[in-house]
Amino acid sequence: MPNITFSMNGFRRNLISDMDELKSAIEDIFESLDADEKEDLIDKFDTVACSINSLNCVWIDGDENFSDMSNSPEIDLLGDYTS
Repeated sequence: MPNITFSMNGFRRNLISDMDELKSAIEDIFESLDADEKEDLIDKFDTVACSINSLNCVWIDGDENFSDMSNSPEIDLLGDYTS
């Protein structure tokens, strides 16, 4: 049976791109949501975004398809966590 090569680097880049598109779509519908729905959606999006951002800090030394991507662009969160 042949080996299948899988690039975790490519997978993680695609996740970030897909999440950025989802974030944009969510922001487009914010005005149609009440405050509780908006807060719930922000919390759920940010939970997934944080998990994906964290995945960029996991790697296998010497594996070119699963390298350290901790300096890669991250998914911007929807919530305001400055206070």
